[in-house]
Amino acid sequence: MGRPATITEEMLLRYLQQCATESGRMPTQREIAEHFRLRTTSSLRVLLDRLEQQGFLTRDPLRARGIRLTQMGQPRRGLPVVGFVQAGPLTEAEEVVAGYLEAGEDFDPERHFCLIVRGDSMIDAHIADGDVAVIRRQPTCENGQIAVALVNHEATLKRVFKERRQLRLEPANRRLKPFTVTDATICGVLVRVIRDYRV
Repeated sequence: MGRPATITEEMLLRYLQQCATESGRMPTQREIAEHFRLRTTSSLRVLLDRLEQQGFLTRDPLRARGIRLTQMGQPRRGLPVVGFVQAGPLTEAEEVVAGYLEAGEDFDPERHFCLIVRGDSMIDAHIADGDVAVIRRQPTCENGQIAVALVNHEATLKRVFKERRQLRLEPANRRLKPFTVTDATICGVLVRVIRDYRV
């Protein structure tokens, strides 16, 4: 099935974002028309005018590849969802999840990542099974912060307290007891919890 003979602003912007991401250069108007199988570039110019008026791009009329995406027009990258984290008893690590999650402009994919919570040990901190934990990458944390600790290659989400040469990992669930570890790595601290209320 061929591409449609008409295109929308959204389709055009997505194509320009794809070009910027994959090849690092903007197409000419003729290349855009060929991509969408347009017979003329007149409708294309109208769409480019609209995208420019809305602040998604700028154009240099003296250059064949004069289209430039503005900050507003840049493709949005979500935060990587890199796997699961235990908020319960430590179990075997699960397979990494491939995917990205839109978490807002406050978060940088280079400094933040997401983990899907498993278990109910942090329920009193309003962190439930199935929630998505947004983690800021850092190798240390303050006493009492909720952080991801890697223990024997298994990740767990707990309040962390430093006690001499060991760490106390404390759940936020009155039914569960804290435990101490001597060989743990802090992967980052919790900065947001995302919950989907759809059923």
